[in-house]
Amino acid sequence: MLCRAIFRSHIYHATTRVSYNTTRNLDYRRRRLEVFDAEKKRQLQNISVKKVCIKVFGNDGESKVLLMNDGISSYFDCMRHMSRLKAERTALVRLLNKSEDAFFSVHDRINGDSEIELLGFNNMIYYDYVNKAYWRTCAYILGAIIENSFRNQVHLIRPESLDYKSGRFAYRVEIEDLNGWKASQLVNQLVFLKDDLAVLSLCISEFISRKLPFESLRVTRQVAAIIFRDNKWKIESLEEEDEELFVFKLGNHVDICDGPLINNSSQIGKFAVTKVDYEESCLCFYGVSLPAEQKCTSYTWDLLVAASRQSEENYGI
Repeated sequence: MLCRAIFRSHIYHATTRVSYNTTRNLDYRRRRLEVFDAEKKRQLQNISVKKVCIKVFGNDGESKVLLMNDGISSYFDCMRHMSRLKAERTALVRLLNKSEDAFFSVHDRINGDSEIELLGFNNMIYYDYVNKAYWRTCAYILGAIIENSFRNQVHLIRPESLDYKSGRFAYRVEIEDLNGWKASQLVNQLVFLKDDLAVLSLCISEFISRKLPFESLRVTRQVAAIIFRDNKWKIESLEEEDEELFVFKLGNHVDICDGPLINNSSQIGKFAVTKVDYEESCLCFYGVSLPAEQKCTSYTWDLLVAASRQSEENYGI
């Protein structure tokens, strides 16, 4: 099929170590990374060392009071003082000394005296927040995979607002110059090309094997505009009322997120890119995933993948 050949000509195989992305694509990613690292360094240099008390409650009922550096140490640093296993298995942090529930990435920096609770994937009380963080992370990863896999210039638009209970996540992108093909024509023939989508799914293995942390950085809207100055879609998404927002870094990938992400990439288990739709002149990639701690049979996983490919009106899980 001609369309299959064209689509594959735009994707490099995930197992190769040679990147075929355009120079412009690489330059955009490099600039984002440089601004992120420079801003993080600037923030740390402007902080005076101040000790604060952090009381940590583990999922096993254990608690410990730690003396940490305010604005410099992260919640992850606290966990490492308790045990390496806790640090690796914690997905999210709950801040207890707030009038209402507040949840943070484990790599967020400490802000004053605090009491925190470590939340794992098996937490039975705050599972909703953990699940949302995991789904948000999977959408972030999907955007990274798409941007890193295509030779063409990729403009990340945004992750779609999908309920994790729907069983799938999505990321909307714009991809330039697909050999003159209209995206609608291309996608109509690509929907059932499972082998091609499997190539994209393989890209996740590199992130998982490297056990990369999801580094978070709170930045002003002005700094975010500098980080994403090459992406008109991201610039448009920076609302005037958002004085500060979180930007996350995974390896060499930097993107905006509307909430906390999980600890690190090794916490992601099974992952599949399941579907591509043409929507509003853009491509919308869909996927499904399970945390590494959550085991399932191949039969169950195949059912989840098949369900993720269903259309909205027929979807149910």
